[in-house]
Amino acid sequence: MSSHSSQPNILFLITDQQRVDTLGCYGNNVCRTPNIDGIAASGVRFDQAYTPTAICTPARASLITGVMPFEHKLLANFERNVGYITELPAGTDSFAHHLRRAGYNVGTVGKWHIGVERGPEDFGFDGVHYPGWGQPVHHPDYLRYLEEHGYPQFSLRDEIRGRFPNGQPANAIAGIYQGPVEASFPYFLATRTIEAMERYAADGKPFFLACQWFGPHLPYYIPEEYAFMYDRDRVTLPPGMAETFEHKPVVQRHYSAHWAWDSFTPDDWKDLIARYWGYVTLIDEAIGKRPHAAEQLGRWMTLSPSLP
Repeated sequence: MSSHSSQPNILFLITDQQRVDTLGCYGNNVCRTPNIDGIAASGVRFDQAYTPTAICTPARASLITGVMPFEHKLLANFERNVGYITELPAGTDSFAHHLRRAGYNVGTVGKWHIGVERGPEDFGFDGVHYPGWGQPVHHPDYLRYLEEHGYPQFSLRDEIRGRFPNGQPANAIAGIYQGPVEASFPYFLATRTIEAMERYAADGKPFFLACQWFGPHLPYYIPEEYAFMYDRDRVTLPPGMAETFEHKPVVQRHYSAHWAWDSFTPDDWKDLIARYWGYVTLIDEAIGKRPHAAEQLGRWMTLSPSLP
């Protein structure tokens, strides 16, 4: 809570497709997440919190509207759409409008992925629209950040993709990001969040600010030190890896085929899970940039559960 107002300032941190068991505060004793664990230790940790849907776009639409997907009717990611609507209707009410009426500045930094064209400003938020489900590494704002700090352009090596039955490469799963960690997309979002906090603090009004990472959702484009931070021999494959989809909805089989899961060996999966943990630690370190800034500004923070 700020000293100049009885209204609390809220910093809302949200990751994407992060398993709860990747966090030390939920029992993981391998993957290091000291900053998130520290926030959990000083606040409230929920043991029963559930997403309204396992799909990103409708879950995010529920987050800003406060209603279930069957009510807002944005039922699928537009990239995998089979005839549903792809935008929330014009004039859709969001919690940002209510906060603004209460005198708040309201902003968001990072992943949006609610529809195709309509971005944060269409729903009452300050913020740049970073479209799509994956890190937009060619977005003008990220390119500007790299140039501002003298960082090299985004580049990858050793990209990992599955293979479709016809031998064609499938979607990217991982790769080694060739650049300093400070130039990585998670650190970029951390920096932009701190900058937004400082602008709001100078303005003097209470604020709500969301920082929304694109990770640890695949593809795992992370520096080498994080890609190989954890030994794959410490990974225990989950029982679900043996799933055959017998007597299951056919859509599950289609999703598995779409991502070419069966083209990876058990050792491949251990390697990918270890990289995923490295991505989690990278984001945790980026989060660590903000508690310090928030403390300097005299702010309270809240941490959200991850979205799918």
